Amino acid sequence: MSLAAMPVPLHSTGSARLLSWLAGGWSLFRRSPVRLFLLSLLPILVEAACQVVPVVGIGVSKLVTPLASAWLWVLVDNKARTGVFRPNGGAWFGRARPPSLLAVAALTASVAIFQLAVAAMIAGPAQAFALATGAMGALTLSRPELALVFASGTVPGLFLTFVAPRVVLDGRTARQALVESVERSIAYWQPVLIMSTITTVLVALVLWAPWVLLVMLPSALCVGYAMYRDVFAGPAD
Repeated sequence: MSLAAMPVPLHSTGSARLLSWLAGGWSLFRRSPVRLFLLSLLPILVEAACQVVPVVGIGVSKLVTPLASAWLWVLVDNKARTGVFRPNGGAWFGRARPPSLLAVAALTASVAIFQLAVAAMIAGPAQAFALATGAMGALTLSRPELALVFASGTVPGLFLTFVAPRVVLDGRTARQALVESVERSIAYWQPVLIMSTITTVLVALVLWAPWVLLVMLPSALCVGYAMYRDVFAGPAD
């Protein structure tokens, strides 16, 4: 069963492409909704576990969580291609080479650095430091300000859309994957921008309605995979 629910011309970069990605994500999710839902929670659970560690926990989580996300790419790709989640031959991180995998983690961590810079601009370096170290008692940022800080991560994330799958599933170096991700994000700017805008709104809403995560995480996993397959590999069989 194809992930693509409708044929879309290769040159199409507008609403038809966006609808194809959404339909592809839904098609994938329907194959194993319970397992995909539970798997989509893994990165945030890993992040929460890391952040229990005092002072350095938040920083460590920004490097460890991308590794959990990378593993999910392998599992989802295997499910889409073979019908099972199990990585072939014990290849837990697909075709990724360790240096590139670490570089992906660093690139992902740069999103958090950008968020801290936004926090510093809004409320000063002391508040950014409190956020970085998890000193919640010292935070004076209002809920709308925190929502702005968290949602700002979608700005640099916009150009990292395809980095992780290109490294993990296709064996590209982090540098190659970053260049390709920027190029394809620009080439498909309309649907990518709309997806990024939707993500920004959902991330901001989490502070008022945490349950939004239960929708956002599996959606991001499945639609993100559909986007990658369409842009780089063609529809899955």
